[in-house]
Amino acid sequence: MARNGKPLDAKEKARVDKEMRETAEQRRKRRTPVPGGRVVVNHTGVDLGSDEELLTLFDNRVAGEEEIAGRKAWLIESTPRQDRRRTNRHEKDVAGFSKKLWIDQTENVELRELDTVIVEHIALKPGSTIAWDFEKIGQDAWQTVLVVLIGKTSQGEGRMEIHYSNFQKFDVQSTITIDK
Repeated sequence: MARNGKPLDAKEKARVDKEMRETAEQRRKRRTPVPGGRVVVNHTGVDLGSDEELLTLFDNRVAGEEEIAGRKAWLIESTPRQDRRRTNRHEKDVAGFSKKLWIDQTENVELRELDTVIVEHIALKPGSTIAWDFEKIGQDAWQTVLVVLIGKTSQGEGRMEIHYSNFQKFDVQSTITIDK
């Protein structure tokens, strides 16, 4: 840490360190990150789960091979384990979906995911789907390029598509300057 390019003295550095630790702690208390992400529909959120939870909360099986965007992929079907008790709301949300994943056979990365609602307690009704398509951008970055939500609610059915494009590589250097 520096001010105008000069290191802070020990007393001021200690004060700034303390303020940064307190701010970080306050932010941690306000929000607990959800493993694997969260989708919000009609102001109601639902947890999708992490890769680790895919292995612990689901029965997974290779259901075949398919081609996605010209790439050979394994199709993995995942259903919530029936022998596993759901201990909290997060696990109930995660187990509220069946999943299909298409895994690239060459690079072992996800090309597509289809999450289908299978329980009543989620904001979306059973049969609603969220589809995710991933593509390789440049030499080594895989990114989400399309999300399609087909949602069934008590008000009817709707479709939403989100397209991601124009990815740019950038380099960030930052300096924090604190003035009195």
